Amino acid sequence: MKKLFCIRHGTALHNDLYWYIGTRAFTEFKDTKLTEKGHKESISLGKTWSKIKDIELVLVSPLTRTLQTATNIFKDRNLKMIAIDELMEHPQCSEICNQRLDKKILIDQYPHVDFSKISDNHLLFWNEECDDDKELERLKKRIVDFKNIVKTFDENNIAIVSHSSYLGQMMFNKIEDPNNELYHCHPYEYEI
Repeated sequence: MKKLFCIRHGTALHNDLYWYIGTRAFTEFKDTKLTEKGHKESISLGKTWSKIKDIELVLVSPLTRTLQTATNIFKDRNLKMIAIDELMEHPQCSEICNQRLDKKILIDQYPHVDFSKISDNHLLFWNEECDDDKELERLKKRIVDFKNIVKTFDENNIAIVSHSSYLGQMMFNKIEDPNNELYHCHPYEYEI
């Protein structure tokens, strides 16, 4: 049995902008970064989370906001951090805030993260046409694939740093709406 501590990234630019410009926040800004608030949230979790000492491995989405979050939370720990493409946010179409950077750029920016398990193709899951039903099926497949990846690791207490829609679907079989999302930088426990 694997215990996953699922953490949604800290507040990012598109999260704040949504309340001012609506869904344009998702379609006009590629691979958004954490805001100052998001950095504070993730640094705080790293200092206050009582179960952080139990974590044996960190698996993280290769999007900038999750990489920044994981780095802030676990910066004082000597833990292996591995990026996994399957953890990227949903949808992988139209919302370019969910489109990751090129692997070479990520390796340069985050030398402490193992990127060996992500594709050289930064558009691996990206689809130009957005069919909600097909996109949901693709997300469900990514979640199954991710769970199979998790089972290959020896560690049993694993932190997952990902996204609201992805984690909501994985843990509760429900994609959250912008008015009812998972909390930023809050560890939810989930077993597989």
